[in-house]
Amino acid sequence: MDNETPDAYTRAVARILTDAKKKSGKSFTALATDTGLGRATVVRLLAGERDINIGYLRALSAALDLDAATVLNDADKHV
Repeated sequence: MDNETPDAYTRAVARILTDAKKKSGKSFTALATDTGLGRATVVRLLAGERDINIGYLRALSAALDLDAATVLNDADKHV
């Protein structure tokens, strides 16, 4: 699988991050600034349109006050 073809697990991670983003009230622009990622990248990752790598997961999790391992564990429960 290439990094442009997300699977069910990636989509589950994206849903968890998206829910946390909504709860935080942060904008995509704020998340991009907090993570050092491009805004378009953040949008695609949280939409589940792009496979997420561990660096992106750690950055987004930290910006949303989440533990990356917990995000992965929770995603595993929803696949």
